Amino acid sequence: MLSIVIPTLNAAAGLPATLESVAEGVDDIGKAQIIIADGGSTDSTLDLARQAGTSIISSEKGRGNQLAAGADTACSDWLLFIHADTLVQPGGGAEVARFIEDCPTPGMSSKAAVFRFELDDASFKARVLETIVAVRT
Repeated sequence: MLSIVIPTLNAAAGLPATLESVAEGVDDIGKAQIIIADGGSTDSTLDLARQAGTSIISSEKGRGNQLAAGADTACSDWLLFIHADTLVQPGGGAEVARFIEDCPTPGMSSKAAVFRFELDDASFKARVLETIVAVRT
């Protein structure tokens, strides 16, 4: 099983598309727990998360705090952290499933992976940011 942690704070605008892309990716993985770690949303974020059937936890505001709270709540040895405005591309779930399958011991602390970061913006600044993120990871 995989636990997917999504930190949110007033993320209603992008969350439905994210949850839809995650649901499609989970089909390739099997069973997954989706955890919304919310930092105090005042918009419809939590209503959307409930409608999608996710687990919801409240956390102190701040992405790091929210990610840690989500990880503490997770029921799986495998964690996937994504932003509330992230779209898992077709085949992303299969990539995660292959990564997990290729690891001899579930939850190995020495194993980590990242997806390629790509913005839906054709500007030069977007390409620069993508490059910076690639170098950073």
